[in-house]
Amino acid sequence: MAARKGTKAFTTTESKESEKRSIRIFNEILSEPEYSRFSTEMSYSMNEIYGTDLSVTKVHGADCITEPDLGLLMLDGIPIGVGDNKYQTKFANACERINLYTVDAQAMGFNQKNVLIVFDGPAFNKNKEGKYMSAPGKQVVRSKRFNTCLVQPTEKELYIGIRGYLDRILREEST
Repeated sequence: MAARKGTKAFTTTESKESEKRSIRIFNEILSEPEYSRFSTEMSYSMNEIYGTDLSVTKVHGADCITEPDLGLLMLDGIPIGVGDNKYQTKFANACERINLYTVDAQAMGFNQKNVLIVFDGPAFNKNKEGKYMSAPGKQVVRSKRFNTCLVQPTEKELYIGIRGYLDRILREEST
């Protein structure tokens, strides 16, 4: 369900901290010599990606842009991936918006597995049977199938997962 008209955007302290941690670690790893071919753009134009001029902002009528938390990943200046951190406290379906990155990946012509999603927050807790629940659970299933996703990773797991993601892209692009 969408927020009521006029509702201001909000982000919890926990969400901001989760996002900051993912961004910090992602950027630290990108600064390592073996990943020097990578760079990031912090946003991308929907109109440019889809070859249209139909999408504009509500207030100013400017080009609509997408700003994924980890940015648009470039390899030698060419778009190759996108990354986002999704922190969620409730079992609502807000996490399902990250599917738009998979569609954008298709439009930009890169592998859907190059969409990196970090899921964090209590909505991604497993139940006593070890299953993910409700809309967040359905999204974990989708993202594990089509994207690269890390669910409630520790700091160490973030380092390992992000390096594995980048190494896979480098391997695939060298063949």
